[in-house]
Amino acid sequence: MMTRTLLALGFLLAAGCQATLSPTAADPVACVSGTQVACVCADGSSGEQMCADGRFGACKGCPGGSANGAADLAPPSPDDLGPATSPGDGGSVPSGADTPVATISHYVERVAIDGNTAYAATSFPGGGEIVSANLTNGVVTSLVQNQFEPSPALVDAANIYWSSAPAAFAAHTIWKRPKSGGSATPIAQNLHNVASMQLAGDLLYWVDTNTDPNVGMELVRSSVTAPAPSTLFHLLPTPYLFVQEPIAYSIGGGSKDIFALNLVNAAVNLAVTTAPMAAAGLRADATNLYWWGSATGGVYRAPKAGGSSTLLVPDCLQWQIDSDTIVYSTYQGIFSMPTAGGATKSIVATSANFSLAPGYVYYVTYDSVADTSTVHRVGR
Repeated sequence: MMTRTLLALGFLLAAGCQATLSPTAADPVACVSGTQVACVCADGSSGEQMCADGRFGACKGCPGGSANGAADLAPPSPDDLGPATSPGDGGSVPSGADTPVATISHYVERVAIDGNTAYAATSFPGGGEIVSANLTNGVVTSLVQNQFEPSPALVDAANIYWSSAPAAFAAHTIWKRPKSGGSATPIAQNLHNVASMQLAGDLLYWVDTNTDPNVGMELVRSSVTAPAPSTLFHLLPTPYLFVQEPIAYSIGGGSKDIFALNLVNAAVNLAVTTAPMAAAGLRADATNLYWWGSATGGVYRAPKAGGSSTLLVPDCLQWQIDSDTIVYSTYQGIFSMPTAGGATKSIVATSANFSLAPGYVYYVTYDSVADTSTVHRVGR
């Protein structure tokens, strides 16, 4: 197996974790997913924060449920993104009925939708669970217990996937569990923090954020049916990566260039040169690359074949590409627009983490006093 070192691309300088809930709000460097830090509650007591996809979440374990002791929405944790720099633009008329479909105990960052079921990882001080929620009757079932700060779940036709640790600052494990029932089994163990986990058919890709300076962050791949993790690239300059076989796109050192890593022959090529502060988040379709840029807090597009970058969304918190549509959230709500550019459509006037399903957006709000997360469905 060929392994390629990316030392020449530079080291991690990705900007984009300057959020009000970050314990170091003056530090513009994106946090590494899975990192756990202490935080200070409003009454001076100590809590815990977990970094997910480049941003620290709420201070958990505080009296009243959050850092400010108030009931508020889940912090808008981006999908491999940094924060927005200011409230974004959007329309004003929601496009469909907003229906609460399930209430889950504890904090949920976002859900994975599979037909009529939502799968989620819950987090609370000292633990977490993997749960399922029936989207018709709202019944929530605990599937796996004793998971410390599990990552958001992924699903395919047969299994649920997530990473977790047995305790704070312990080695991480990537797990799978059949949706039909049974025990969880490991795919990879003794990992550092896990970022950019992505399914591609029978293969699972992820970045192991190794802190050893001689090894650095690594792109790793394993079959999910016959687990055998294999390291493909060492010393990735950032943990932000998107796989579109046979290429993995990676943000380079200095947060300006996007590189194409060939998963077959280990070649490394420039895909986009001096991308406008490509700080986090990568997506691709058949012809274009998309990324979040810290210069504007917006989403950019550039042709894979070469050409100039275009700013699609001037400011957002989270975004996803679905066919020819980009769906994104701002502090005003959740919106959509064509990936080719055009008019913005308002989906719902609530700022929250979201997931996509055919015809719908599912978003999650968190009540920090009750310590419950509500899954909402709205037509798009």
